[in-house]
Amino acid sequence: MRSLLEAKDKSTFDQYMERGTASNARARGLLSFRMRPFGMTSFYDAFQAVQAYNLAEVAGQIRCPMLLTAPEGEEFFPGQAQKLYDALHCPKMIVRFTNEQGAGQHCEVAAPGYRDFCIYNWLDEVLV
Repeated sequence: MRSLLEAKDKSTFDQYMERGTASNARARGLLSFRMRPFGMTSFYDAFQAVQAYNLAEVAGQIRCPMLLTAPEGEEFFPGQAQKLYDALHCPKMIVRFTNEQGAGQHCEVAAPGYRDFCIYNWLDEVLV
C-alpha cells in the first residue's frame, strides 16, 4: 500500500482499501471517521493529505513555551512527542504519563483529572 501511495496510484490504492474494508465494518467506520475532518471520501486522498501534516520543517521555528504529553502506551503516534520535543528550540517540557498512573493511553483518556492537573500546573508556571 505504501508503494502505491508513493507511486501516486490512486485508483489501485482506493480499490484495495475498498476491498480491505468491505468485510470489516469497524475498520471502515474508523477510517471514515478519521477522514471526515479532511472532507474526503477517497482513502488515497486522505492518506496523501495526512502525510503532508508534519512539523519537521517548522518545529525549530516555534518560539512559545511548549508542553508535550507522552503516554507510555501511545497507540496512534508512538514516539512522536519525543521527536517533537527534540526538534524544539524554545522553552519546553515533556510530561510522561504511565499505565501505573492510569494515564498511559492516547490523550491520557483514563486519567483526565490527573492530566489536567499536570497541564494546569505547567500553565500556572508559564503564564506568570
